Amino acid sequence: MFVLSIVGAIIIGYLCKGQLSNLRFVQIKGIAFIFASFIVEWIAKILLNQNMIELGNVSWSLHLFTYILLGVMIAKNWEKGSIKLIGIGTLLNALVIFSNNGIMPVGTWAMERLGIPEGATLQGMYLVMHDQMHFKILADILPIRIMNRGFILSIGDLFLIAGLMIIIIYGMKKETCRNYSSTGFPS
Repeated sequence: MFVLSIVGAIIIGYLCKGQLSNLRFVQIKGIAFIFASFIVEWIAKILLNQNMIELGNVSWSLHLFTYILLGVMIAKNWEKGSIKLIGIGTLLNALVIFSNNGIMPVGTWAMERLGIPEGATLQGMYLVMHDQMHFKILADILPIRIMNRGFILSIGDLFLIAGLMIIIIYGMKKETCRNYSSTGFPS
């Protein structure tokens, strides 16, 4: 879903007479922390899917490390308005994940709406929601279908997507690029 959001933001940026090359003026401190967090999460998912580790202390620790890396980048850029949206989304997702032992619950209603069978096995750090899980309202419960593909998002994901799209759209707009070099992002 995040890839589609990036593509959508780029299209909107072009429709607003922006240029992709203008993104070079957008300054994000600690951007390496974002890439590192994606790499850690990717490795954790591979290890889980290959049954090299199980959901538990190791996967929880890897998930925690991912969120620490994201938190460092967010803290370094907190003065930027769009990063605050990303920070809120990250916090909401972390709350539900870590209150459920490092696992993101996925709502059965959302699965049904997208035609995912009731007994489906979810890969990675996801489990089908059950009664003992916490903060269910913040879990992956929002079914979305785009171009014949189904996605299940959380409220935190919506904040993350909004922040990411704002960065890209405003970053592409030529008339605002000069402001980015000194202040970062729109407030």
